[in-house]
Amino acid sequence: MVGKIVFLPNGDHSSESPRSALPVTQFIRAPDCGPVSYFGYGKYDMKYGVLATGVDKHGNAMLEGPHFGLRKIKRCAWRIEMRIKFQTALITGSSRGLGRQIAVKLAMEGVKRIGVHYRTGRSDAETTLSLIEEAGASGVLVQGDVADAVVAENFVKEAAQKLGDCDIFVQSVLSPLGEIYENVMSTELSLAKWQLAFDTQARAFFVCARTAAKSMSGGGRIVALSYAPGGRTGGWQPWVGMGSAKAAIDSISRYFAVALGRYGVTVNTVSPGISDGSTVVGQTPQSYQDALKEWAESGWTPMRRRATPEDIADVCALLCSDEARFVTGQGITVDGGCSLMNPDFPLSLQVPNK
Repeated sequence: MVGKIVFLPNGDHSSESPRSALPVTQFIRAPDCGPVSYFGYGKYDMKYGVLATGVDKHGNAMLEGPHFGLRKIKRCAWRIEMRIKFQTALITGSSRGLGRQIAVKLAMEGVKRIGVHYRTGRSDAETTLSLIEEAGASGVLVQGDVADAVVAENFVKEAAQKLGDCDIFVQSVLSPLGEIYENVMSTELSLAKWQLAFDTQARAFFVCARTAAKSMSGGGRIVALSYAPGGRTGGWQPWVGMGSAKAAIDSISRYFAVALGRYGVTVNTVSPGISDGSTVVGQTPQSYQDALKEWAESGWTPMRRRATPEDIADVCALLCSDEARFVTGQGITVDGGCSLMNPDFPLSLQVPNK
């Protein structure tokens, strides 16, 4: 990945950057230091020979280069910033939860103008707007119910007009749990809840994504949050509406990827694993949340925790970056390895001495 290394030391140790001989308490950025490539566990600056060997748990970073020898910078915050060349984005369902985190992440990675969509929660949407402004972007609010195909098409057009384009479209919208979920077997779910799931997911994606694509004049990115198990399992019975609608999104994304590839537009889906309480999971009873947490931490998720909004947003941003320019029609599962486990065997037989 070619990107930007940003060092933000807060300690009292100073050194000199190889580029400008300024104290390291200033920014050291790749535009000043040349392209960055990966070698082993370090990051190497090919122009100036700077090796950043990493940051330890205390936030200390090690820099080494022929111009200044070996230096340790205390309590240094650093990150590799992805290259997102696109300047505008619309994220549906971005007033809260995963959609909000995705909007903030895109702002952090350089997207300049972002459309924040909401259905009824204007105050929540305004909070998202404030957060993306703090991250360096500007934003506009767009309101509408994605369950209405005409309304959905119109607010996407409105957002593109306000933003000046729509280079990135992300579908993260999800109805309140009570509107789509009922704790019954799949054969007993009401037709109204099943239909709403399809209208707000599969049909909304079909309408909004292709409408947004018309504003992607210089290429673009389309990403939707899906649910990969919905296309291959049936165990979570009450989720029959959402599971099948999300599976339809995965299918639509592949068709759209073929149709839009010639225009430099990629279309992909991201399937979150068991998430924490800041997502729709937080709308379930506490006993439900506790059971999911225990399940993940027991080892059924190899990384021993639930997904966070940051985990999901980071992958969405990666798919919007230039590094992912040749990735299209793919479904990326972000579940800490949960989908790798074998449901046919007890956990103790799969992972001895867990």
